[in-house]
Order: sequence, then C-alpha cells, then structure tokens
Amino acid sequence: MELPTYFSDFLAEIRPTKNQRNELKTGHTTLRNRLLQDAALAKIIVSTFLQGSYRRATAVRPHEGKRSDVDIVVVTTLREEDYTPQAAMDLFVPFLDRHYKGKWAFQGRSIGINLSYVDLDLVITSAPSEVEQKMLRSASVTSEDTPEDVTDWRLVPSYVSFAERSLPGATARLLQARKEAEWQPAPLRIPQRKREHAVEVLDHRIAILLVEMRQHFGV
Repeated sequence: MELPTYFSDFLAEIRPTKNQRNELKTGHTTLRNRLLQDAALAKIIVSTFLQGSYRRATAVRPHEGKRSDVDIVVVTTLREEDYTPQAAMDLFVPFLDRHYKGKWAFQGRSIGINLSYVDLDLVITSAPSEVEQKMLRSASVTSEDTPEDVTDWRLVPSYVSFAERSLPGATARLLQARKEAEWQPAPLRIPQRKREHAVEVLDHRIAILLVEMRQHFGV
C-alpha cells in the first residue's frame, strides 16, 4: 500500500464521521442563528465565528460515550470598563434558558451547552476597535470554511466563502482578495481570564499551510 493511500485511510479512521460532522454543523449553525436573531442579544453582538479543532479540520472522532464539540466565539460591543466578566455572561442567561434550559452551565471562561448529539462551547469577548469589527464581520472570519474546503483562505475584505463561490461576481472578488494586504488581528479579551487570547484565525493560516504541504508531497 502506498503511503498517500495509507495516510488517507488513517485520517478517515480517526476523523469524525459524516454523520458526526452533520451533527456538529447543525448544533453550531442553530446556535449562531439563534444568537443573531435574538432581540436583546443581537444589539450587542458584533460577530460570531468558529475556532478550535473543528475550524482547523483537525478534530478527531470522539471515543465511545463522548460527543463531538465545537467552539463558538461571540464578539460583543460590551466594554470591559462597563461590565465585569460575570455580568457580561449573565446577559446571555435568558437566551440560554429559553433555548437550552437545563443543558447549559458556566465553565470558567466559557458557557458549555451539552446536547444529546454535540457539545457547544460558547466564548464571549468584549468590544474590539471599529477596525477590528469590520474584520470580524468579514467572510474570512464568519464562514465555516476549513483548510480542507479551501487552500486560498486569506484574512482580507474581499475573501469569498466556499459556499458563495458560485454566485455572480465571486471570481472577481477572489482575484481582488489575492492582491489585498491581510488584516493583522489584535487579541480579543475573554471573560473569566485576566489575559489576552489571540483570535484563532491565526491558527487557521497554519492549518492551511499544513494542508498545502500534504498536497504538495502527495500525502
């Protein structure tokens, strides 16, 4: 057996199954849509995006009895000077009780939501600058694209998500995206931890590089 085939078979054995990937998508898409449609929370939400192993396409299949998990970051307009970390998270309690009653709990720096088919980790951050807000609303950040979906991902204004590349004007925008200088994201502040946490779109770049290397070497 050739190495590339062996490696592909190995990845297929350790990565989430198609059904598990569909469950992950259902869980995070439903949560993100509900957040953006919530009358109270929509006013303070700048953006939501995925991070962690799911976004980097490095998630592994959960062991028996365990569930797959997804990390969702919620960028808000709340200023640290006006809200304590707990006060910021408390604003989400009515929403959580309405949609996930009995299934959620505070867990340090995040809010855990445990469903029958997936675990969701909700991370709330405080207000970024106006420049950062534009970046955090861009398709580069908010799309579900993983390094296995695209290898031309860039943190730029004209980036087009994989799901929208068949739309009119997408090709021209992608060509423009190749010429644009990438944004340089500043760290976001996360509740319950007196430290800064870099937005994981940086890890996304590293993951894409690894995918490109695998393709180059035929692995």
